[in-house]
Order: sequence, then C-alpha cells, then structure tokens
Amino acid sequence: MNMFCRLCHSADCREMGVFWKRRLLQCGDCGLVFVPDGDVVSREAERQRYDRHTNHRTDPGYVRYLETVAAELSRIPHPAPRILDFGAGPEYVLTQLLRERGLDSVPYDPLYNLPLPVDAAPFDVVIACEVLEHLRDLPQELTFIYSLLK
Repeated sequence: MNMFCRLCHSADCREMGVFWKRRLLQCGDCGLVFVPDGDVVSREAERQRYDRHTNHRTDPGYVRYLETVAAELSRIPHPAPRILDFGAGPEYVLTQLLRERGLDSVPYDPLYNLPLPVDAAPFDVVIACEVLEHLRDLPQELTFIYSLLK
C-alpha cells in the first residue's frame, strides 16, 4: 500500500479497517491513525456532516462530556490561563463552559467562520477537542497551533 502518514510522512502504514465508509490507516512509526487522501471528504461534505451532529448546549450528554474537559482545563496550574478552543464548532459550547468557570477562552473554527481576533494570540493553552483527526495538513496545522502558544 503506497500511503504516507499525514504527520511524519512514513510509508510504513497499515490498514486498520473501514469506518463510516472510509479506510483508516495507522502509521507504524508514529502511531497516527488517519484517513488516506482518497477517502477525505470535501470541506462542504465535512460541514454537512458536522451540521447533523447534536453538539449543542441543549444536549445533556454532550454538555456532560465537555464538562469533563472543562474540569481538566480548570486544573491548569496557572492563575489565569488564556485558552484557545481550536475547532470550537458553531455554538462553541466548550468555550462557553470555560467562560462560566471564569477562564479566558476564545473560540476558533474556520469551518464555521469563527476567526481568531487579530490580537488574540498568544495563548497559554490550545485545546483541540475532537479536532486533530479532521485536519487535512497536520504538520502545517500543528505549526500554526504552536505559533499561537506563548
């Protein structure tokens, strides 16, 4: 199989199976699990799929899940961490929960036209909850995330 890892570009990748009609590969060098280029959906199809999710403030299960994430972020040993919610989604529920805990959180999601404010960076923490597996150019995106950190 002539597939290269999206993160380390290794050719040592093996097929793990099919999930949602797309093949999943795992890199033998870095361990990343990813979808091969031929199975990546268009941005429009990706957005349509996300729009069908029930990731809303009114979904008790979703809010309970994000509360566990918010609780962990509340434990950061920093008196007032600035947090970027990378890939926050249209309702940026995690950002809202963090703000309710008194944390300075900024939502960012280019898929939903939530841009970074020009003076937003630098951040102490970038959270990418359920996001990294969807990034198309992982090394470039990780470099971007790194550039946003203090």
